[in-house]
Amino acid sequence: MSTAADYSRGRSGAPPPLFPGNGFTNMRRSQRDALGFFNEISATADVAAFRQAHRKPYITSHPEAFKQVFGVQQEQFPKTSLGNDILRWMLKDGLLTSQGDAWKRQNHLLKPAFKGSFISAFGGDIQAACIASVERLAAAGEKPVLLQQEMQSLTLDIIGRILFGDTLLDERPDTLAFRRSVDDSNHLFRRLINGIPLPPNRITPTGRLMLKSRAVQERFLDGVIQQARADRPRFSGSILDALLTAADDPDNHWATDDHIRDQLLILLAAGHETTTNALAATWYLLAQNPKTLGQLREEWQEVLAGDPAGAEHFDKLVLTQQVLKESMRLIPPVWITGRGVLPDTEILGYSLKGGNDILLLFHSLHRHPEFWDEPEKFRPERFAKPLAHKFSWLPFGAGRRICIGSHLAMLEATLALATLGRRFDFELQPGYEYQPEPLVTQVVADGLPVTVREVR
Repeated sequence: MSTAADYSRGRSGAPPPLFPGNGFTNMRRSQRDALGFFNEISATADVAAFRQAHRKPYITSHPEAFKQVFGVQQEQFPKTSLGNDILRWMLKDGLLTSQGDAWKRQNHLLKPAFKGSFISAFGGDIQAACIASVERLAAAGEKPVLLQQEMQSLTLDIIGRILFGDTLLDERPDTLAFRRSVDDSNHLFRRLINGIPLPPNRITPTGRLMLKSRAVQERFLDGVIQQARADRPRFSGSILDALLTAADDPDNHWATDDHIRDQLLILLAAGHETTTNALAATWYLLAQNPKTLGQLREEWQEVLAGDPAGAEHFDKLVLTQQVLKESMRLIPPVWITGRGVLPDTEILGYSLKGGNDILLLFHSLHRHPEFWDEPEKFRPERFAKPLAHKFSWLPFGAGRRICIGSHLAMLEATLALATLGRRFDFELQPGYEYQPEPLVTQVVADGLPVTVREVR
């Protein structure tokens, strides 16, 4: 396999090639079709530069560059890009957005709650939420359903049970307001990131709406934490209970209820949105690949033998996990991320100027023709073999900042796929075309309308 030195030959510290277009034109193009625009830029070179408003960020989709940013040179690429600054403003300084010593403290606080044995204990909560989803879908009969919306309800139910030991799907006014505010935040982020780049704390109309949404979320979570403080047995076994227990440790004396609230806010935002989109994309791909769906049902019949899918079945659902991995390769829920460049440095022979941002495009990384055979084809069996490059498939990131909830996400998606897929067929409308909408995560623009039919 080629190394970073091999890819650097002949470049001699030259700057990355500059994609044509002025800052205003490129900003407008990214607003109209962010996914297509960034894919076009990244196809021009292993690392490229482009103008966007008054900025000149870099972009890459090469796994060796991802290795440098997430691993070998990670200290030179902090989370200081414009996108991360806006996320930090939206979600406060939690595990996803913090860096340096603050990140280390928070990682130490959260890690015990995400150990494999602790996560496996949530199998019953995941199972209960999946069964509730089956009941909702069965009640719909054969009427059209927006499947993305149902997957969002399912994953929000799961994350509520795991974080608090209770569903977030009830009709109480505070819960309804909280759910609306979570949806609003995702769309407001897109407006902020695609507008004229301004410091994220500027009081613009979008900024005011974002502050309003965040206030609703903080009020809801503050109330839940107060309830947990007053009645710990009711929250026993939840992640909130684990965080409160960890905060009692003298080593975590810094962890106030406000810090815990900020962690919960990020876990809620990241913990259901990405899994929602992974499941919706997987159902779409399976509807187009009935042979694979048939093979999955054979696996479910053999492994589950009629029992509800639980954590004890996870390791045996091999094809199910391969299908999910292939889905996240073709339609990655997190389609792009960013880092700052500090100080001047070099990647793959290109010199990068400190103070700029570098965008890492997972969507193109997962299709890189040098590392994937027939990259546009749905072939789950490719994950039966080792990857061509360790950094060529990164749905959960990489390095020390890899997603802390990756095992939980795979567990809930695997059990959801097996539970719903045994019971229902999700039929796409004739001639349906999947239209991705790249927000914070990559969602289905029209909600994925399907007809639900019981498996006979």
